[in-house]
Amino acid sequence: MPLWRSVLLKYIEVLHQLYPLKVNALKERLSQNNNLSDPQKVKVAFLVTHDSKFAAKPLFEKMIKDDLFDPIIVTIPVVRWWRGGEKFYQLNKVYTKLVDIYGSNYVLNSYCEESNTCIDVSSGIDIAVFEVPYKGEVEEQYTIQYYAKKQILPIYINYGMMPDSCWSIKYIMCSEALSLCWKVFLETKDNFDDYCKHTLLREKNAVLSGYCKMDHLALIERKKLDRKKIILAPHHSIETSWMPISNFLTYSDFFLELPQKYPQIDFVFRPHPVLFSK
Repeated sequence: MPLWRSVLLKYIEVLHQLYPLKVNALKERLSQNNNLSDPQKVKVAFLVTHDSKFAAKPLFEKMIKDDLFDPIIVTIPVVRWWRGGEKFYQLNKVYTKLVDIYGSNYVLNSYCEESNTCIDVSSGIDIAVFEVPYKGEVEEQYTIQYYAKKQILPIYINYGMMPDSCWSIKYIMCSEALSLCWKVFLETKDNFDDYCKHTLLREKNAVLSGYCKMDHLALIERKKLDRKKIILAPHHSIETSWMPISNFLTYSDFFLELPQKYPQIDFVFRPHPVLFSK
């Protein structure tokens, strides 16, 4: 085994030995609430890059209604795909949309206008919920690695249904970031089995939970439609050799032909959010 891998595994093991101590300290703090006029709460930060990727939304909405928790959404910029003014434009766009839904008391913009930089928002946080597992997609101060190092309990809920593929295993399941998480919530039994087989920790931090991003679908009343509707949702990875997922360039002309060929069907074009900027 390479030396760097041995060191990483030791670091991960030490962190996971410390997490139970953090949980116990949190429980002890909360147990004193009966003696306090201002009861303490569990401060939970949901780090969000896109409103459409906010997989933990149902969890956040439940925490708003629970007196035990003090949840906050923190909108953070994507630096891999967006640069300069575009980065802050997209960040403010997501922030404004979430404020419209939840109000400014529950949403914090990481962008500081005075310094024209994004600020560290980790102070006072007990649990952090992440949607981004990729190295280099967000600034260091918003990564799972950064929060784990500060002994803030990191949770990962995948932003999309985790594909059953070699790419998913290599870049998500086997990532350092997920091994550093206190808990990783997995959508399906297949995902759970693959994660336990391939991740550095095996099953130590894996939880088979189902996919909370889809919880709202259970509340939707199904209606009988007179017309068939088909969603076209191509991935954004049209220029990324290490992420060969998208077939958009192959089928884009065909997508344009579909409404003429099948006028009796409604085609809904819903590309990956990042594809718009490409």
